[in-house]
Amino acid sequence: MLRFSKFIDHSGDIQQLRESELQYRQLVELSPDTIAVHQEGKFVYINPAGLKLLHANHEEELIGKSIFDIVHPDYRDLAQQRVHQSYFEHKINELAKEKFITLDGQVIDVEVITSPISFRGKPATQVIVRDITERLRLEEDLRQSHQRMQRILTKARIETALVDVEGGRLLGTDSTLQQILGYSEEELLYKTFSELTYPEDTRKNLDLYEELLEGKREHYHMEKRYIRKDGSIIWGDLTVSLVNENPPSIMAMVKDITERKLAEQQLREAQELWQQISTLDGLTGIANRRYFDEKLESEWENSIRNSTSLSLLLIDIDYFKAYNDTYGHLGGDKCLRKVAKTLKETLKKPSDLACRYGGEEFVIILPDTDGEGARGIAENIRMAIEQLKIPHKQSKVSDHVTVCVGYATKKPNSFMRIKDFIYQSDQALYMAKEEGRNRIKGFA
Repeated sequence: MLRFSKFIDHSGDIQQLRESELQYRQLVELSPDTIAVHQEGKFVYINPAGLKLLHANHEEELIGKSIFDIVHPDYRDLAQQRVHQSYFEHKINELAKEKFITLDGQVIDVEVITSPISFRGKPATQVIVRDITERLRLEEDLRQSHQRMQRILTKARIETALVDVEGGRLLGTDSTLQQILGYSEEELLYKTFSELTYPEDTRKNLDLYEELLEGKREHYHMEKRYIRKDGSIIWGDLTVSLVNENPPSIMAMVKDITERKLAEQQLREAQELWQQISTLDGLTGIANRRYFDEKLESEWENSIRNSTSLSLLLIDIDYFKAYNDTYGHLGGDKCLRKVAKTLKETLKKPSDLACRYGGEEFVIILPDTDGEGARGIAENIRMAIEQLKIPHKQSKVSDHVTVCVGYATKKPNSFMRIKDFIYQSDQALYMAKEEGRNRIKGFA
């Protein structure tokens, strides 16, 4: 009887273990990163993100195949060394850059981390992979832009002009300045710099010029735009100083920096693009999980500082796994994009933010929004998704795609924790699912 009693006591632990394993598998299946497991150098498991990364349609295309078939020849020795360390030395390998070859022959850049695990009772290696092809391309663009700017600065030349103090007219110019402005020496003679200056830069130039004549400064420096004879715009780096002769005059030195300014603009655009890519979800185009974490912390601090309410909505597409099984991953991706677009369009305030939380889950941050406001927005979202009429014949609640929404509202203070706030939203979402889906539930 004693042994049987002990068995009964541990049954709850076994159930908890099974539930933990199920939750872990769900996380792996929904992970945006590739997660694969191999034993003795052969694939025994790969998640949907891995199939997509390697351009595979089914698991059967990879299961049982050598993992080294997808590793670029230049990296196979490194891969074999890391596999040996993980499999035989039980070592967790740090993040490393490698190249993979997809099933259709494309070469991609990846970051890989490996760790030893037990899979189905046998030693195995778990591999987590992230595609960094686009990131490396942007880094190379930034590097080339930087090199180009350095070459431009090295080759830069300085052009000079003598200017009449009283009328600001050009008294003399060198041939290089004539060339970059597109005028002959005769045409430039007696023109003023104001006539050649781009209108938006004129006021600042004149203010500095007057301070120079009043003795408030010995010289001045500014970057400004000039209008060439053909109407095109160039950038100049201008240094102006007073020449104390009789009569006094102004010496202007102009360096053509047009190419440098263009390079700086390209650099800014590349940096903005990189910032955009790093904060946006690649599939849906809305904010990603990383940006959500940063924004929620920022809005939490703002709410504490201003003593305002903060609301959080968690949205989950009902029976999305069944949707994927029925319409395929391409259909699932299309559905996710439509839902994300609708979430973004439903929000009214510029401060409201919709993010992809992971898999088929989305999250919305609503600054300065109380519980009643959060409830209204949650219901608007639920109805908006339902009104899309996206067919879902495997759904158990509707013929179309529907969502559950869980929301929570807090007026944060320094004693509260953000993770408890997220947990409340998650619990509300769980209750909405338990009560039949296609509904909203909240804590306020």
